[in-house]
Amino acid sequence: MIIPEVELLKLIEALLKYVELDFNNATDEQNTFLYRVFKDNNIGRYNFFEQAKDIFLRDKGHPRKIETRIMFDAQRAQLPTIHISLPGESTENNGIGMDEGYQEHFYDENTRTISYTRGFNAQYSCIVTSDNALEVLTVYYVLKNILIAATDNAEFRGLRNVQIGGNDLQINSDIVPPHIFTRGINISVFYEQTIPSLRKDEIVEINKILMKNC
Repeated sequence: MIIPEVELLKLIEALLKYVELDFNNATDEQNTFLYRVFKDNNIGRYNFFEQAKDIFLRDKGHPRKIETRIMFDAQRAQLPTIHISLPGESTENNGIGMDEGYQEHFYDENTRTISYTRGFNAQYSCIVTSDNALEVLTVYYVLKNILIAATDNAEFRGLRNVQIGGNDLQINSDIVPPHIFTRGINISVFYEQTIPSLRKDEIVEINKILMKNC
C-alpha cells in the first residue's frame, strides 16, 4: 500500500536535491536545469536565474533553506516552504466485487486473506509560501517545470496519469502571519491501493462490538 503524500514528499525532496547537484556538478551554468528554466528572465533588477541559484543552492545550515512539509505548516510559512495538502480524492476505475483477485492474496503462516484493490483520483496542492513574493514565483516555476519533467519518476512511485496546473491562493489570515505570499501547484494523480480483507475472527470481534453498542 502506498501513501501518496509520502511518495510526493519523497519525490519533491529528491527533485530539489537533484537541482542542487545538477548545478554543483556542472562545468557550464548554461547546461543546468535552473538556467534552462529561466535563462535571461528579469523583472527590473530581479534576475530569476541568479535568485534561483541563491534559493536552491543554500546549505542545510541556512536559515532560509527551502523545505517540504506534509500538510500546511503555519510556523514555516514565512520561509521558503512547499506544503503538500489534499483538497480531495474520489474512487475511480474499480472492478466488480471490489477488484477481488486483481492483486495476489495476502498470506501469513496460517491464513489466506483476500485482497481488495481500489483506485483513486486524487488532487494535491503543493503550496509554495514565503514572505518574498518573487521568491515564491521563482520556487513555483522551478518546481512546476521539474515535476513535469519527472513524470516517469512519479509513475515509478505509483503516482500515475499526472496532470499539473496552478493557481494563486488566499489563506485565512487567522492561520498564517500577515504579509505571506502563496501560490499553489495542483497535481492530479491516479493511484491504487490493495487492502487485505478482514479475517473471520476479526469480523466476529467487530460484530460483538457493534452488538454491544446497539
